[in-house]
Amino acid sequence: MKHIFWGLVFIFFHFRINGIDLLPDFLGYLFVSFGLYFLAEKSIHFKRALCCSVALFLMQLVHLFTFIGIRFDLLVYLILDFLSVFAILLMLYFIVNGLKDMEAQRLLKMNTKIFMNVWFAQAVSQTAGFLLNFTFNEFAYMLSAFAAMITMAANLIFLFYFYRARKLMNV
Repeated sequence: MKHIFWGLVFIFFHFRINGIDLLPDFLGYLFVSFGLYFLAEKSIHFKRALCCSVALFLMQLVHLFTFIGIRFDLLVYLILDFLSVFAILLMLYFIVNGLKDMEAQRLLKMNTKIFMNVWFAQAVSQTAGFLLNFTFNEFAYMLSAFAAMITMAANLIFLFYFYRARKLMNV
């Protein structure tokens, strides 16, 4: 689970210097995939999350092409962004449900109800932020920034509880 934790850190946080992301998402998805690979036998939900993380890794490789100068049509980027938002929410949903399965199997209390509430906040704020970017007025941009702040707070809470669950599971 530590690979998943560190992968999520790479995915959730973006530290850029001169346009270069110091915590690239594709490495985060690689870490998450690696961690999920070892948990896949414990729950079908981890297998499903693994499929999502591999797909997200491949999508991030397409984004890397722009860094080396290969350009795509704007519609391709919009579709990839939409699919990325959907796939990461689906991946996190499956991870939470996999943790719920592990919680039941091991009779441990990992606060998966809180995980699900945090996931819901992530889903609403990320979807709202994504959709608000397509409205072209100042108020929508302010709401989009507010949604981004809610997403960041939800990501931090998710990481906090995931870290605690990781310690509790000792995996």
